[in-house]
Amino acid sequence: MDESLFLDNIKLLLELAKANEGRLTKEEVCKTFAENIEDKDYKTICAYLTAKGVTVDDYEGGAGEFAVEESSATDSDEAYEGSKVSTYYADDLADLDTSGYDVMKLFDRCKEGDLVAREQLISRYLKDVREWVMPFAYEWVNEEDLLGNANISLVNAVDDVISEAPRDAFEVEALIREAVLDHMSVIMNEENEARYTGESVAGLINDMRHVARSLSKEGDVTLEAVAEYMHIDDERLELIKEIVGKDRDILGEL
Repeated sequence: MDESLFLDNIKLLLELAKANEGRLTKEEVCKTFAENIEDKDYKTICAYLTAKGVTVDDYEGGAGEFAVEESSATDSDEAYEGSKVSTYYADDLADLDTSGYDVMKLFDRCKEGDLVAREQLISRYLKDVREWVMPFAYEWVNEEDLLGNANISLVNAVDDVISEAPRDAFEVEALIREAVLDHMSVIMNEENEARYTGESVAGLINDMRHVARSLSKEGDVTLEAVAEYMHIDDERLELIKEIVGKDRDILGEL
């Protein structure tokens, strides 16, 4: 396999992985190389990607000959090892050059189902999306999660707007930006709701422990007895069990 072509295609696959939470499929790998890859070459590609922290579905061979690169990684390379999109290839993002991308041509190819064009279009806005989502930088959101959600929203946004008919590259960007913000709004609302649910359940469990201690003076106490005493319905009780686990973990030491 030509080394120059190999490295060019690997770079494209790394860009693609940034937008897919560090994962790739066999189809994406083969499509990028645009040829019938021999089994040994496919394994070499997957080993190299694995060494860079990318997971290729259905490949379990490890980093192989490239493992040395991974183990001798510098501090800046450690950003590749996380599973969240926001930390994947954080150092490389500054060097990502998409200036030569023709947005309208990529958009048209996306309409035809070209996966490589789709990933190139996504990578075109990887830098911009960080700026777009700053309105969602709430105090309770850490930067890593914010940027992770931003990249997930970008992937979904590109898929959403493919059916549109923009007149130029500016309109493509406007459509994608609007779709990103829509997705971010949904994600952040869900996370905020989950945050309050978690705080509410934590407070309720505290109250249950106080009640359990009072009831324990009269004999053995069960979780169901405490729930009945506090008028906690079955659905809420099941939610508490899912979050906390065993009865003893909920009621504590009595």
